[in-house]
Amino acid sequence: MQLSTGRTTKSKEFFDAIFGKEAINFNCINYKTGRTSPPINGLYNENTLNVLEQYNSQDYEIYFVVNGGGYKNRDIIKINAVFIDLDCPKVNGQLPSLNDVNEFKLQSMDAIREFQLSPSIIVESRNGYHAYWLLHEGATIEQFKECEARLVKQFNADPKVQKPCNLMRVPGFYWCKDVNNKFLVEIIELNNHRYKVEDILNALPEVEIVDRDFRTNNNHECITLVVIDGTNNPQPTNDNIELIKTLNVQALQQLLTPKPITLPKDEVWDYLKKQPLYQFLGVTEKSFRCLIHEDNNPSAGIIVNEESGHHIYCCGSSNCDFRGTIIDVTERLIGLNLFNTLNFLRKVYKIELAEAEWGKNHRETLERNLELINGQTIHELYPEVYKLVKNYLPLIDTLHQIAKQHIYTETFSESSGRPVFFVSIRELARKLKKDSKNISVQLAALTYLGLVNKLSEEEIPEPFLKRAIDEATKHNHKYLVGFYSIPSYDSESLAFITTKAIEFKTKGFTMKGFSRHMLLLSLGESEANRIFPQMAGKAIPQLNEEVTSKMERVALQMIRQKGWTTEKEILEQIELHFRGQQRFKETQIKRMLPDMYDKYLLKRVPLNNELKEKFGIDCIGFPRIIIDIETA
Repeated sequence: MQLSTGRTTKSKEFFDAIFGKEAINFNCINYKTGRTSPPINGLYNENTLNVLEQYNSQDYEIYFVVNGGGYKNRDIIKINAVFIDLDCPKVNGQLPSLNDVNEFKLQSMDAIREFQLSPSIIVESRNGYHAYWLLHEGATIEQFKECEARLVKQFNADPKVQKPCNLMRVPGFYWCKDVNNKFLVEIIELNNHRYKVEDILNALPEVEIVDRDFRTNNNHECITLVVIDGTNNPQPTNDNIELIKTLNVQALQQLLTPKPITLPKDEVWDYLKKQPLYQFLGVTEKSFRCLIHEDNNPSAGIIVNEESGHHIYCCGSSNCDFRGTIIDVTERLIGLNLFNTLNFLRKVYKIELAEAEWGKNHRETLERNLELINGQTIHELYPEVYKLVKNYLPLIDTLHQIAKQHIYTETFSESSGRPVFFVSIRELARKLKKDSKNISVQLAALTYLGLVNKLSEEEIPEPFLKRAIDEATKHNHKYLVGFYSIPSYDSESLAFITTKAIEFKTKGFTMKGFSRHMLLLSLGESEANRIFPQMAGKAIPQLNEEVTSKMERVALQMIRQKGWTTEKEILEQIELHFRGQQRFKETQIKRMLPDMYDKYLLKRVPLNNELKEKFGIDCIGFPRIIIDIETA
């Protein structure tokens, strides 16, 4: 396995940018055998390269310590950079498929491009990207830790990679965890730009450091341990766990003997959380092996909150730290979403729902909406709307079905009294068998039209908001799960929807360019915040602004010189140097054109013989060109 001269040269530029003339600490690890190389310290030169290549050829992974000093946190004496590891998560402990990785990489690169401070270096690995922000001298360990915590939160990056002594992959060498399908780790962007650590901190929201240690004497919660007499077997009975995992409702009912009960939806959660969790799981000891992670020693227990009566599962292992109610535990064991988990538990405990008049009225509203959308009325009376949304009817239908399933009580409604529901983009993509990014754009367009409402944090009902924040914190997600409501498609709503559909066409909007950036440029901050409430107040990334400005200058120069230009011609004049730049430019031009047309009184029109003769255009066919409105 011989590495090319070009790749090793680029790797040397990489290390020169980080370390200058200082020595580097390398480490080589073979995960299959568990062996680690002796510490390798030196400059990145031919001698070091030969040693690293020999290890890599024997399926060792090649790493280096980013910061200067030693291999342990206490030995780090100089902060060279802050960094993140954007790593596609494993599926059931297995490496993610290349399709999943490619989708993850696209989403990760979008997140990187949207951040206002571009990374100094981006490295591509098999499962994602490593991004580095090089720092000027003087950054302290505490500043490094704070900056890393904020970056991990901002990008939903791997939380394990934020220590001063972290190892990162050396570009120019092979990833070898699957020896039959090795992957060359490569530099895809290197610009040598250095930042003051204060500038990066100022660009990121503060994060709260949460102490996640498990203690039964937590002052914030009054609890007692459940002590159960029984055998000395610390393992939950396999029967119960197997019945839960296989969704065997009937067998669980025979074990638990629940009494049938009818409850309003808003009382179901409280009722379930009070059910004896030890009985549901088949636990017979106060300490037992954790069900959430592989546990050789009893580290889990069940506590009861004396005020609420809720039974809470807690694992005290540093490898797990799971904590949750019967709903959370079941969700983890069966691998279904929250809605399906609640349905399963309702069946097990024989809970029937009592729907109030409020719920019935809103259910009928949603059903009338579906009749309108799927019938002839929208096609005949609202043609502008139909033309725009006809390809997205399956998404509209799916949102309505989810909304109907999530009609609880008025407690779970927004300010207009409409029921609130939540669903992730990933879940919608799974249901519709579509790409997550496409679903995200379609959902934004439906929100723009007024067919669905996205809720800001201030509009989300408190019980929903608290759980969403907890989930986002637990999984290090940048944003909360999306919360929505759907209006009645009455004459007033349809008038607004029609106005927006006409505006979409007259402004020259396209689905490819539809984004918060486009809306900020064309319609202003208020409208952009309505459609992207979780991004309110966020600045447009610097790269986007620079490219938009360049595109405008090129377009105006071409029109001054010859009276016309084309999208293709503008794109050809913009030079960017990173992987995926062509796709980035094509998306960016779709975002900026509507605003440019308005600002400079331009128009995009199909070419005809008259315009060909006027401008001396010699081409086959009649492509669209951009000209002054007066010329048109």
